[in-house]
Amino acid sequence: MKELERVATVLRFPAVEIGANVGGNDLDDASLALARLLCSGTEDLGRKAGWNAAIGRLHPGDAYARSVFEAANSYGQRTRDIG
Repeated sequence: MKELERVATVLRFPAVEIGANVGGNDLDDASLALARLLCSGTEDLGRKAGWNAAIGRLHPGDAYARSVFEAANSYGQRTRDIG
């Protein structure tokens, strides 16, 4: 939950409320706000430079971007054949 709290402090977008839980403590709202932040640029997120730039809007630094990529890649590998 720590990262979601960070999202609330760095976002510069208008408030996002998509559920019945108004007040900023909603996982759906936080997820949508984070998606808006990450996709707010024009970078190609399929390329390393674009990925780093998008993640850098949340938390600067290549090491952080690499750790987020590794976590996302691990999740994708583990869940590829589910369904």
